[in-house]
Amino acid sequence: MLAWLITSQGRATAITVDAQGHVEDGHGADAFIPPGEGPVS
Repeated sequence: MLAWLITSQGRATAITVDAQGHVEDGHGADAFIPPGEGPVS
């Protein structure tokens, strides 16, 4: 699962959570689509 972690400074950081609950940064994702935006064609 890809999620957005919002920091206390208001920055959004992409994180991934696997089926076992391990949390990592989102650098391994193929693409990031910020909340409220659709994929670019």
